Amino acid sequence: MNKALCRCVLLALVSFQSLWAQEAPAVWRCGNEYTNLPKQGQACTRVPVQADVITTAPRKFRAVPQGPAPMPNTAVIVDAPRIDGPTQRARDQQSQKILNEELKKQLHRCQKLPANSTEMVRCQADEAALRRELARLP
Repeated sequence: MNKALCRCVLLALVSFQSLWAQEAPAVWRCGNEYTNLPKQGQACTRVPVQADVITTAPRKFRAVPQGPAPMPNTAVIVDAPRIDGPTQRARDQQSQKILNEELKKQLHRCQKLPANSTEMVRCQADEAALRRELARLP
């Protein structure tokens, strides 16, 4: 009975040896891409891979709700009436006039401030912002 058990174990080991000695799947490198199925016409080289390399599927994480769901990023379409050319030019001129007045006020404020003070730095930054806005006008 002991011999029969040894024969069964030996037979099982020999039959399972083919499972253990399976060849690793072919991995190909096509440029910077690694794939198991290279495309026709690509210059791909086979990469040697050890048989004991195991790959797993990526995990799928469950999102934990934390408050209300965010609104989807959709564009809001506003039905604004079209403005004719002369009206738009008048609006542009008015905004240019307002910005020029603000710039004059800002320059007057900057002249009253002491040099190298934090207020002066802020005043110069505001002045630069007004000049940028004026430069954007048509």
